[in-house]
Amino acid sequence: MNNDIYTIRDWLEQSLINSDTNWYFSTFKVIGTYRDALGTRRQIFNDLSEPKILRALDWTITNNRRTYKYQFRFVPFSGGSKELGINKHIHAFIEIPSNCDDDSFTKVLKKTWSSYLNKSLKCWCHSDVWLEKYDRIKGNPVRYCSRQEDVSFFRELQGDNKVLVGTSSFLL
Repeated sequence: MNNDIYTIRDWLEQSLINSDTNWYFSTFKVIGTYRDALGTRRQIFNDLSEPKILRALDWTITNNRRTYKYQFRFVPFSGGSKELGINKHIHAFIEIPSNCDDDSFTKVLKKTWSSYLNKSLKCWCHSDVWLEKYDRIKGNPVRYCSRQEDVSFFRELQGDNKVLVGTSSFLL
């Protein structure tokens, strides 16, 4: 009997290496600041807006699954560090449906992300989705996504703890 511990990161690395479909490494960004009631400038993507932003991410992925009639795999990771001044963002691995071309999928994804983000936050904000086709030769973006970004020793936001398994769009 094999008693090895198999993590999400391990599964994802093996899936990327052995997959017959195209995978993309992506970053979902929310760009901009606002002034709070005290006049202090704050990032739009913060602890208070995070649930709304994750809801927009779920809506975006769900919409794309309906559009392409394909339950593609999607693994999102949290990113950013307030202590280091790295704005919050979401990294993700997306399996591109075999029934569509990569360019049209990318355009639809960017458009729906912007639309659902504005709807969820109930305000207009600038957003972006950066996508790069997974290339086995270029290195290991799974390790990049799961690295520790916080300076605090006691923070456990690294490895599988950074995977946003609570989002409804998460699908291995």
